[in-house]
Amino acid sequence: MRKLVSNESSVVVLWMMMLLLLLQFCFSITAACIQKEREALLRFKNSFYEDPFHRLASWNGTDCCNWNGVGCNQTTGYVTIIDLRQDYNQVDSYESLSSNFIDSSLLELKYLNHLDLSGNYFNHTQIPNFLGSMLELTYLNLSRTSLIGKIPPHLGNLSKLEILDLDRDYYEFDATRWVPLNGDIEWISHLSSLHTLHLSGMNFSNAINLMQVISSLPSLSSLRLRSCSLQNNDFSLGSWLNYSSFISRVQLLDLHDNQLSGQIPTIFQNMTSLKYLDLSLNNFTAIFEGGISTFIENNCGLKVLDLSLNFYFGTDDVFESSYENETMGCDLQVLNLRYTSLKTKIPNWLEKLKNLQTIDLQSSQIYGLIPTSLGNLSNLKYLDLSINNLTGTIPASFERLLNLEVLDVSENSLKGVLTEASFANLYRLHTLNLGYNENLSLEIKANWNPPFQLLFFDASRICCFGSEFPQWLQTQKALVGLSLSNTNLSISSIPTWFTPQNLITLNLSNNQIMGPLPTNIGDQMPKLQRLRLNDNLIDGSLPRSICRWKNLNVLNLSNNRLSGMIEGCFLNPNLYLLDLSSNNFSGIFPYSHENLSYIEQVYLRNNNFEGSMPIVLKNAKSLEILDLTGNKFSGTIPTWVGENLESLQFLILRDNLFNINCKFWILHTTNWKEVSPQILATSTE
Repeated sequence: MRKLVSNESSVVVLWMMMLLLLLQFCFSITAACIQKEREALLRFKNSFYEDPFHRLASWNGTDCCNWNGVGCNQTTGYVTIIDLRQDYNQVDSYESLSSNFIDSSLLELKYLNHLDLSGNYFNHTQIPNFLGSMLELTYLNLSRTSLIGKIPPHLGNLSKLEILDLDRDYYEFDATRWVPLNGDIEWISHLSSLHTLHLSGMNFSNAINLMQVISSLPSLSSLRLRSCSLQNNDFSLGSWLNYSSFISRVQLLDLHDNQLSGQIPTIFQNMTSLKYLDLSLNNFTAIFEGGISTFIENNCGLKVLDLSLNFYFGTDDVFESSYENETMGCDLQVLNLRYTSLKTKIPNWLEKLKNLQTIDLQSSQIYGLIPTSLGNLSNLKYLDLSINNLTGTIPASFERLLNLEVLDVSENSLKGVLTEASFANLYRLHTLNLGYNENLSLEIKANWNPPFQLLFFDASRICCFGSEFPQWLQTQKALVGLSLSNTNLSISSIPTWFTPQNLITLNLSNNQIMGPLPTNIGDQMPKLQRLRLNDNLIDGSLPRSICRWKNLNVLNLSNNRLSGMIEGCFLNPNLYLLDLSSNNFSGIFPYSHENLSYIEQVYLRNNNFEGSMPIVLKNAKSLEILDLTGNKFSGTIPTWVGENLESLQFLILRDNLFNINCKFWILHTTNWKEVSPQILATSTE
C-alpha cells in the first residue's frame, strides 16, 4: 500500500513538472511580426531622409518586433509601441531623424497605443489629421519636432489618450508660424481619459475659455502651458468656481513665460494636491498673500516651487512667517527664486523644510548674513546665493552638508578664511564658485588631497594664491572649468604638471604669470574651448601645440609680452572672440582655409602686424567688431569689407598705413544697417 502511494505521488510530481515545462515553453513563444505591419514600418523608415547616427539600422529582416524602438504584443504580434524619441539633454544632441512629414503608413498599425517621435525633425510641417484616426493611442508625444500651425481638432477623437505632449521647442518659436488658435480648443474637452497635457509654445492669446475647457477633463493632473501668451483673466477666481475638482486634483502646473502680472492669483493657494508649480518668467509684482511660507504651509505636499525671473517682486515681507515656532513638516525639495528682486534677508524658517535639495536665490537682492541654520538641511544638494549683497562669513555649519554638490556664493561681500576643514566632509561637491568676494581667502596646504572631484572651480578675485599655482588641483581629474582670475597669482609659468584632460574653460587673466606658454599646452588640455590669459606678463611665441584646439571659440591673450609670427591653424569655424591686442606679434596675419562665419569680435590693436586687410575675415558675416589700431596694415581697403561684413558695427583702423578711399564708403557699405561713429575711425596718422 505504501509503495502504491509512493508511485502515485511520483506520477503526480512528474505530470506537474511536465505541465510547468509545457507552460514555460508556451509563454516563451512570441508571435511573429505581421507582414503588413512590417511593410508599413519600412515605409515609415524610408520617409526619413536623414538618420545621422543610424538609429533605424536595425529596421531590416523579418522580425520587426525586435527592431529598436518597436514593441509588439507578445501574444498577437501586433505592433503596439513606436518609441523613437531623441533626448536633447543627452551629450549627442544632433542624433535626430529628419523628414518632411509624418508618414501615413502609421495608419496600418491598427493596435498602436504608444507613439513617441519627440525631439526629431519634421521640417515645419503641420500635425497630420490622420493621427485622429488612430483610436487605440493612449500615449502621443510629438514635442520638439518642429511641427507648426494649428492643432488638428481630429485629435479630439482619441478618447483613450492618457498622455498628450505637443510642446513646441523654445528655439523653434517664430511668430509667423505659431498661429493663434482663435478659440478652436473645444476638441480638448473630448479627451476624457487624459491625465497629462503639455501644449507649450502654442499661442492661446485668442482662445476662449481655455482654462474652463482644460479643467473640465475629469482625470487631468499634469498641465504644461509654457510660453502660451496666457493672461490674468485666464486665472481669475470667478472663472474657476465651478471647477473645484480640478483645483484640488492638479499635481503639476507649469506656466513658465506667459503674460501673468500683478499679485500671484489666489487660485493657486487652493491647489492642495500640487507637487510642482512653475510660475517663472512672468510679470508678477507681488507674492502669494501671506508670503511664501504661508503658501508652502497650505500646500505641504508641494515638491517644486519655481518663481524665478519675476523681476519685480520687490517686497520685504516675502519671507515673513507666522510659523517661526512650528515645525513645517512639508515636502518641498526645490525652491527657485533667482532674479526676483526680493530685497530681504534669508529666513531661518528654511531649516524646517528638511527635504530641501535645491535653494536658488541668485541675483535676488538678498542681503545680510547667511543663516547658520542652512547647515541643518542635510538633504541639500544645490545652493546658489550668487550675485547678491550678502555679508559676513560662510557658516562653519556648511561642513555638515554631506550631500552638497553645488555651492555658489560668488559676487557678494563675504569675508573670512576657508581652510581644508571647511570642505572636509563635502565628498559630493562638484561645483565650487567663490569668486568676486574680495575679502574672502583660501588658505590651503600644498599637499591637500580634497575629498571631492570638482567639475567647476571659480575663485576669481579672492585673496590670495601668491607664488604657487594651487598644487591640490592636480588631484582634480574631472575639471571642466577653472577660473583663477584676479587672484594675485605670481608664478614663473603655467606648471607642466597641470594636465586636465577634460578642461574646456580656463581663465587665469589679470595675474602676474610670467614666462612662455608651455610648449605642449595643447596636449596638457586637449579639449580646451575658452582660454583667457589676458593681462599677465607672458612672453615668447605661440606654441604650435595650440593647433590641437579644434573647437576653440574664445582666445584672449591681450596685454602680455607675446611676440613672433602666428600661424592660422587655430583659426577654426567655432571661433567667435579673438583678442591678441597689446602684444608684440609681427608679420602678416595668417590665412586659414576654415570659414570664420561665426566670429563676432577681433582685436589686433597695438602689435606689429603688416600686409593687407586680413583676408581670413572675408566671409565673416557675424563680425561685429574689428579693431586693427596701431599696426602696419597697408594697401586699399578691399570691397568685401563693405559687401560681406553685414553685421559690422565697429571698424577701427587708425594708426595704420591704409590707403583710405572715401568713395569706398559710399559704394560698398550698403549692407550695413547703421554706420557707427567708430567705423569712421580710420585715420592713418
